[in-house]
Amino acid sequence: MVDGENVVYVNTEVENLLAIDHPISWPSMPPPDRHSSRRQTIIDLPATKCRVRPQKAGSTGRLMYGKDFVWPMGPLAKGGAVNLTTVPANETSLDLASCIIDPARTYGYVTALRPDKHMIFAMCSAVKSSLG
Repeated sequence: MVDGENVVYVNTEVENLLAIDHPISWPSMPPPDRHSSRRQTIIDLPATKCRVRPQKAGSTGRLMYGKDFVWPMGPLAKGGAVNLTTVPANETSLDLASCIIDPARTYGYVTALRPDKHMIFAMCSAVKSSLG
């Protein structure tokens, strides 16, 4: 922590040695508190193309499995789309999508904002990708 700040800085570097791009995911953002605060959590990232995960046995998601979409409007299994920047208030689901951070950016980020708590959780990373 830096004197006078309420911020924890963590520097991590990861190198993918595979011949293909590989998603990176760390449990760096705590889930929203149950029930009352879900509506108050706002997710943001400079994503472009996204894809909902394939269906797995026992999956209970509200998004259409295996479907491509443009952030932030995720395709609903029941039809239509949903803005994924807000956490659903009264639903429990295991929605999961992979998104490409805009490759034109130098840095990408993911944030979870809790205005009621005056807190923001963020992850920032340099954008390097072999995707075109």
